[in-house]
Amino acid sequence: MLERQITERILRWLEQRPGGHCLKLHGNAFQRKGEPDILHVEDGQAFFFEVKRSAQEKPEPIQAHRLGQWRAAGAVVAVVRSVEDVAAVLGEKKRPPA
Repeated sequence: MLERQITERILRWLEQRPGGHCLKLHGNAFQRKGEPDILHVEDGQAFFFEVKRSAQEKPEPIQAHRLGQWRAAGAVVAVVRSVEDVAAVLGEKKRPPA
């Protein structure tokens, strides 16, 4: 599965969560290099997710640096590979799709 497809699945799942809001961060000329793929805010807590296809893929050094900056600012950060990974970070089991 492509990283883009994993990201789309995660976004669809997050969008179904009540009281939360998510955003796909797109790399472009107006965004700092290395920002995580997904921003999700729920119950006043910010979560940043870097999406990778497999356990063998690791964040690039600039991505790891940006994740560290967000963590230092109080956000929860994680490298995820599936909806189940995101659900684990959020502290719950995956809800079935509607």
